[in-house]
Amino acid sequence: MDPIRIDARAHRAWKGATELRLAPLPFGIRRVLAERAGTMVNRDELARLVWGYDAGKTLDMHVRGLRQALGDDAANPRYITTVRGIGFRFDGHVEGTPPAAVLLDLMRQLDASLGSDCPLLSELAPLARRIANRLTALEQFHAGSRDG
Repeated sequence: MDPIRIDARAHRAWKGATELRLAPLPFGIRRVLAERAGTMVNRDELARLVWGYDAGKTLDMHVRGLRQALGDDAANPRYITTVRGIGFRFDGHVEGTPPAAVLLDLMRQLDASLGSDCPLLSELAPLARRIANRLTALEQFHAGSRDG
């Protein structure tokens, strides 16, 4: 099974060495499922995180398109598993920029554009570091629970 790699900031995804050409909604589904790899995401939560509201059967259509792009099969899934009547789970291997790194990179960009003497940035920096530390711990926990 080829690993899936995501660059959420550039809105790009790859399966192995092949770039996947995904429309915004399937990409959003893919991003949310990858962020919660190995964990079931219920339909309502997935729709809310991608669309901001209940998407109804539209969600099924976009998941079907995403499966097609991944070369996956609902009857014999390798990447996206349907949890009947509840939601979906991503079971593939995900590679990409860890959320903690994205957050710290964003803080560096803000520092560069606003300056370190910006009062708001001074208040946000410690909070961003605490969040990044917790995200890193969570990523390590998830990686350990998948490996063991």
